[in-house]
Amino acid sequence: MKRFICISLLIGYFLTPVFAEREKVVHVNGVQGEYAITTDMDISPKAAYQKAIEDALRKAVEKVSKKTMKAWDMTESGAEGESFTSVNMIQVDGEILDYEEKKRWSEKNPAREKEIVFYCIIDAVVKDGIEPDPDFGVTIKGVRGSYQAEEELTFSIISSRDAYLKVFIFENEELGYRLYPNDKEQAFKMNANQEYQYPTNKRAFYELYTDKEIETDRLVFVLTKTECPFMEETTSRRQIEQWIANIKNDQKFVTYKSINILKR
Repeated sequence: MKRFICISLLIGYFLTPVFAEREKVVHVNGVQGEYAITTDMDISPKAAYQKAIEDALRKAVEKVSKKTMKAWDMTESGAEGESFTSVNMIQVDGEILDYEEKKRWSEKNPAREKEIVFYCIIDAVVKDGIEPDPDFGVTIKGVRGSYQAEEELTFSIISSRDAYLKVFIFENEELGYRLYPNDKEQAFKMNANQEYQYPTNKRAFYELYTDKEIETDRLVFVLTKTECPFMEETTSRRQIEQWIANIKNDQKFVTYKSINILKR
């Protein structure tokens, strides 16, 4: 499990989803996703099913918005273990608000002896909204691909718009953490085109930890034009993703980076 030397600061505000007239919510039922692996790949059935769900979610968005929600993470397995490549997610004008998995199963591919295909069927709630602000972007410096356990994470950010920052970490398919803001760092408005260093003061630090030989986490950077509090520190990946989806597309910029944490 991951631990951080930062304790939750509960902020007494609530985010209420408000959709503009141009936004609509659509229920899409019976969407099938799939993900294929070979028997020599070091990917668990649980992880393979999660990839199948992500495929179904992309297809659900396409049915509503007619655009592709591109994957932002790639995994390759070899003799030395798993290696991960980070790809920034391209924002589209359709997002998943919620979904329910209805069925899952796996089958061997009759055409390829070593291949197993994992399937799922979901019902999804998709928001088809306004397009993202094309001039809203971010430059992130200092995030490396690999860290040793107990090493501290530091980075700097430059936003093209005045913005408020939230940083999360996805430890796996289910668990998520809020890294920033925290009890030692209050949220504040970043000025456009000005570089800010994180942590923001000497009392705060982000220590990375793993009890595995290698753990891969996903850093999630969310910038919003107005303050949109997220109160929980330790929560679920799904809850964080729903919170992100409930912010209007032209009011946010979201980007992801994958990091490996190596056991000491």
